[in-house]
Amino acid sequence: MLVRIWGTLAVAVMALGLAGCGDDKSGGGKPAGGASGGGGNKPQQQEEIAEGDWGNLRIKFVYGGTPPAAKKIDLAGKTDAEYCGQHSPSVETLLVGPNGELENVVVYLRPSDAPLHESYKAQEGKEVTLTNKGCRFEPHVRTLWTKYKLKIVNADERGHNTNAVFFANDDFNTQIPAGEFLIKELPKNENLPMPISCGAHKWMKGHLLVRDNPYMGVSGSDGVLTIKDLPSGNWNFIVWHEGVGRVGEAKVKGALVFWKKGVANFAINKGDNDLGTFEIAAGQFTK
Repeated sequence: MLVRIWGTLAVAVMALGLAGCGDDKSGGGKPAGGASGGGGNKPQQQEEIAEGDWGNLRIKFVYGGTPPAAKKIDLAGKTDAEYCGQHSPSVETLLVGPNGELENVVVYLRPSDAPLHESYKAQEGKEVTLTNKGCRFEPHVRTLWTKYKLKIVNADERGHNTNAVFFANDDFNTQIPAGEFLIKELPKNENLPMPISCGAHKWMKGHLLVRDNPYMGVSGSDGVLTIKDLPSGNWNFIVWHEGVGRVGEAKVKGALVFWKKGVANFAINKGDNDLGTFEIAAGQFTK
């Protein structure tokens, strides 16, 4: 059965918070990364999409401005300053490559009831690792499907504690001795990436996104984000970055697109869906 997809991107200023977080498949957006705004834009017909097909999503994110220099952490007088200083920790709120590659942009499917590809069903119960290494969290932003288990590893020669604060799941603040690990199960869906930190080393910060579906990704040092085996169709995604919150707008192919409360609508076709490069303006990074 073929479903014909229509839509225009909703126009709005950027908004943060949890308002309007209800799950839905269709979202008033022009699919596949197309640009549209307000003021008389007409819906544009998209190609026919076959239900039951699966597609891969690829997006590259770049920073719209002069890449900021990395800010080193001043460890003077701080716990384990000599040991941690060997690793030269830096502030990771905004990481930008030499050509503007924007790291740690998070994109995740909004609906909870999306069809699940067989490749994910086979991975239920898998352990996903969050490592204390070099007096930082690796990765800085970790995603976790509720069907997975979170393995928190301390790879350092000093003790760390992982302090995680949630809306839906139970908070925890657990000490992990050097060379040890612990396993956590987080069964409830979170609407946003939630903060993690280390009480012993105050500069150690990161985020953990817990979702009840596995369709989420984080951009790497090359700015590229991929999500595999998505169900075909016209779907809503949340776009988020630690330094912005929900990303309200971006530029693609020279045109500005607006995402109300960070909700972007993309059409997923069978096979590979490369949406190109999205530029997020420097002015949005206020945190």
